[in-house]
Parts: sequence; structure tokens; C-alpha cells
Amino acid sequence: IIPAPFDPRLIEKIPLAVAKAAMASGVARKPIEDEDVYRRQLQSRLNPTTAVLASAATILRTAPKRVAFAEGEEDSVIRAAISYRDAGYGTPLLVGNEDTIRKRMKALGVTADGIEIHYGRHSPYLAQMEERLYGLLQRKGHLPRDCQRLVRQERNIHCAMLVDLGHADAMITGDRKSTRLNSSH
Repeated sequence: IIPAPFDPRLIEKIPLAVAKAAMASGVARKPIEDEDVYRRQLQSRLNPTTAVLASAATILRTAPKRVAFAEGEEDSVIRAAISYRDAGYGTPLLVGNEDTIRKRMKALGVTADGIEIHYGRHSPYLAQMEERLYGLLQRKGHLPRDCQRLVRQERNIHCAMLVDLGHADAMITGDRKSTRLNSSH
């Protein structure tokens, strides 16, 4: 079977095999020191997006980040958090009901090792988050009790406050619903 000359699966395999053969026979002028780096360079020639993503992954592995996942009870979000952890990118923070998250993780056959679970009503940062949110929203007509409710019940707000206060570096949301702060109270 002869593959198509522009088959994207070949861009990293054939040149690497040729380079290895050249090094083994002694005709290579410049040996390949790191096959993974060479493979990524070959992939980036075919698809520039691959180069950007590989670069981002390398940066995350060298400087891991804490990322809050707003819909922490959803199976797809739990899987994403597990992938994030297993790739060595940093610590995922799942926001949601701890019992529900643990039951879903058990059903998925995964462990919570290396994952933090934050429940809006029992977070150690509640007072700090509520005070900060009130400082941001009081001039828009929000009362302290409104901010308390938002931080405790709205996972997107909870995650945003974790990021705002430096307890997380980023947040991921959008799996289920949106939250609006501009509602009238």
C-alpha cells in the first residue's frame, strides 16, 4: 500500500525515520538530540495551530496553574479536570456539591487525588469572596445579601471570585448555563 504523499499522518513518521537512518549510517551532519522536539517541529509545519498548542502545553508543564472548573458536577467537566491533572498542567478545582462530585467520580472510576473540590456554601474563602463582590457591585444596587447569595449559589460567580482573589489562575465555564450579573434586584 502506497500512502498519499500529503497524508498528514506521515509528516512526522517518514522524516523522522529518514533522519534516524541517516544518523545510524553516519551521513547525518546534524544529529537529532530530542525526538519529541523534532516531531513537534514537523507537526507545526503542517498545522501552525499544533505549534501554538504544543507551546502552551510546554509552558503549563513548566509553570503549573490552578484552574477552577465552574460546572464541577458534570461528567464532561470532571473528565476535563482529570485530563488537565494527568497532563501535568496544574491543579484543577471543581466547583459544585462535594458529595455529588465524589459520586460521579466514583461512577467514572477516577480518583480525586490532586483535585480540589470547592462547594459554594462551605468554601474557606466565602467571607472574602462576598466582601470583594459587594465592593464591586454595591454601586449597581446589589446588597450584601445579594452578593452572599451569588457567591454561594452561582458557580460561575464563585469561580470568578476564586480567580479575582488569586486562589485560582483561571476558570473554565460554559458547559451548562450562563450567569448574568446585570439582573435587577
